[in-house]
Amino acid sequence: FVQTTPLDDLPFFADCSGRFLSRISCAMVDHFYTEGVEVIREHEEGNSMFILHKGTMQVLIGTQDVGRIAGPACFGEMA
Repeated sequence: FVQTTPLDDLPFFADCSGRFLSRISCAMVDHFYTEGVEVIREHEEGNSMFILHKGTMQVLIGTQDVGRIAGPACFGEMA
């Protein structure tokens, strides 16, 4: 039996063991964001890493549209 996690498709976690991914997955908290909801704000201190499993997010600097993030992808605090 091969256990899969929401992290399996992310290049960021490509070199991690299945056991490690399973443990992280158990600690994850799911959130659902609707269109127009601000997830993180530029220059604010963060303590969370976000995983966009599906969909697309708009990236703004101030009010200027500078790009998109498409899932699967990681963003936020990863230090």
